[in-house]
Amino acid sequence: LTIASGGTYYATSGTTTLNGDFDNTGTFTSNGGTVLMNASTGNITINGTGTVEPVFKNLTYQGTDDVRVAKDITVEGTLLIDGTRFLFGSTAGGGATDATLTMGTTAAKGTLTVNSGKTFDFYVYADGHEDKIQGASTLFPVDITVNGTMNFSVTTAEPDTGKAQLANINYIGALTLDNGDKVELTGDCEFDAVTVDSGAT
Repeated sequence: LTIASGGTYYATSGTTTLNGDFDNTGTFTSNGGTVLMNASTGNITINGTGTVEPVFKNLTYQGTDDVRVAKDITVEGTLLIDGTRFLFGSTAGGGATDATLTMGTTAAKGTLTVNSGKTFDFYVYADGHEDKIQGASTLFPVDITVNGTMNFSVTTAEPDTGKAQLANINYIGALTLDNGDKVELTGDCEFDAVTVDSGAT
């Protein structure tokens, strides 16, 4: 789906299923519905070439191929990771970009769930890379539940300045930072338990 400059796409209030890339340089209106990224026949990139941040109500990822998010996105309701690998801050070709995932609104919290056997990767692997998850409001932090895996980097060699950032979140369950992870808390954050392994910061 490509929305060109000056163009407007009104999504259904039900489910819009996409099997290919999503690029928004115009106006995307979620209409309170769900966008399903079905990455079953190849990788899908969100805003690889689009220049306007899309605001989704609900976003679901399924499939065995990657979904790659190249620029900032907002999900006001639920982001469900039910596909193999969600790469946040990655171009279509595997390069790294700085991206921010904003969850919820100033009046209601959002939820991010990574299902069992699935992976959310902050695509951080070198100096200067910064990717972030934030709740839209300190009053309504995003609930993050990871039943699968959340990687805060894709390297075991910790970058000096590359990092994942978290703000206005409620991380439900135990969090472990592995060798190579570097995480900066830039807003209110709540964790049930945190383990920082050797080589993590």
